[in-house]
Amino acid sequence: MMKLDEIRKAYEDLSGSLSSVVRQINFAGIAIVWIFVGKETETVPQHLYNACTFLVISIILDVLQYLVGTFSWHMCYLFKHKKNVADKDTDIHESEWVNVIPWLCIYAKTIVTAIGYGYILSFLMKHFSL
Repeated sequence: MMKLDEIRKAYEDLSGSLSSVVRQINFAGIAIVWIFVGKETETVPQHLYNACTFLVISIILDVLQYLVGTFSWHMCYLFKHKKNVADKDTDIHESEWVNVIPWLCIYAKTIVTAIGYGYILSFLMKHFSL
């Protein structure tokens, strides 16, 4: 039987790994687009343009996730910090609402990345007549 704090640690660890993997495949997707962009004509096929757009949006969501999370937790710290009391001696009951926007960002960036890769897959199937 698991304890609630073990479940929380598990999903926090997994979400950190997911975030890292999504970021890496976003950059890999942009590299794939770069490979297939017409060097002579300087044109980008619409599917690759769409893919790149979604991958860049995902990267922006990635930055937003960490920016909002950092800001939220910093504000929480500032409001809960007590002068002349060591932080390690201060107990607080944190609200899960602090994490709502970062969690929405991680789900959104994962979905947006999948859409970008859908465009890449569509382009590759058309390009190689699969």
